[in-house]
Amino acid sequence: MPLTRWIYTADGKPVFYHEREFIYSTTGQATYLVRDGWWYEVKGGAAKYWTEDKWIYTIEGKAMFYYD
Repeated sequence: MPLTRWIYTADGKPVFYHEREFIYSTTGQATYLVRDGWWYEVKGGAAKYWTEDKWIYTIEGKAMFYYD
């Protein structure tokens, strides 16, 4: 059974969950692939977010989400 980690907006609303190497929307759609702390859109493209400790940041460095 994979470990599920919930991800919240800065104001505490659940927005994603993380299982294995994927980030899923709350509706169960795989949205991002995680590699070495970087979030890549599943449909392809450059990294969109990166993680440090429990926070998820935009490429520009703005804290957007956090792991509980």
